[in-house]
Amino acid sequence: MTEASLPWYLHANFLPAAFGLMGVIVGGLITAISNYFLERSKEKRVELRDLRRAARLMGANLSIFHGEVDSARNTKAWPPDPALVEYPSAIWVQCQSSLAGRLSPAEWRTLVHALMVVESFHRLVKEAMPLPRDNQAIPEATLEYFKHISDSIAAAMVCLDEFILTLR
Repeated sequence: MTEASLPWYLHANFLPAAFGLMGVIVGGLITAISNYFLERSKEKRVELRDLRRAARLMGANLSIFHGEVDSARNTKAWPPDPALVEYPSAIWVQCQSSLAGRLSPAEWRTLVHALMVVESFHRLVKEAMPLPRDNQAIPEATLEYFKHISDSIAAAMVCLDEFILTLR
């Protein structure tokens, strides 16, 4: 069979060009698909990093409050300066939207409950604390309430630690 009698798609001049074009198309598809998956992987890493950051910030803030409450319980004395005990509203506002979508309902309730008792502790120290603050003992009923606050904060800290460990 001569070259002139071959169909156009089998012609010697056409085949290299056709395979070259197919190579460009396949290469472009492979590049596009790999870029898509690389971008998704990058977005997931950024999201996980932001979630870890939010959980760590909340955990650190709760840890400070846990220390304040335990210090008050152990010394049975009011904190010396209520201005030192600030409610973590700024960090909560910053972190709540990223944590809300990823925490389980039980974890979310634990965290919100801890923040509610932190706010309660904050208000109690700022508003109900006797003046002057020099060596005034905390009543036993209040110390029992502080134990409840401490336990709630500890539960939220454990919850956040476990949440961080599950992020992969």
